[in-house]
Amino acid sequence: MYKKGFTLVEVLTVIAILMTILGISIGSFVALNQRSATNASVDAIKAAVIQARTKTLSGDSGTHWGVHFETLEVTVFAGSTYNQNTSTNIRYPLNRGTSIVNKNIAGGGANIIFNRLTGETSNAGTSNLGIRDNYSLSTSTLITIYGTGIVQ
Repeated sequence: MYKKGFTLVEVLTVIAILMTILGISIGSFVALNQRSATNASVDAIKAAVIQARTKTLSGDSGTHWGVHFETLEVTVFAGSTYNQNTSTNIRYPLNRGTSIVNKNIAGGGANIIFNRLTGETSNAGTSNLGIRDNYSLSTSTLITIYGTGIVQ
């Protein structure tokens, strides 16, 4: 007699193939999610720098504007010095899973201040920030802020 159905070997083979495909898919999704988190943090930092420079050039509040960099947050602030309790501060939290490492601000410190007439930074030289993906510590992105105030 001929019996219809699947053997145990066939069922186990199909399960093994499905598990392999699932494992590859999950790994790709995690990598994509990590890249997206890093890109979102880079975009937040660029937006903060551009906003501070634009506010300075437009004469918003009649003062300089600057950007303060912390490990998990970037803050746009009015004036020549950063005060964390000022109500005009605009905070840009970084995406979960990313952080700023290797702050190399020209002239030292954690602030970049923009000059009112030119939009250049008061920090002589080029400033660099490294954004690290905290899940895979080997992945990092470099953000450069030139003395002209342009961010790349």
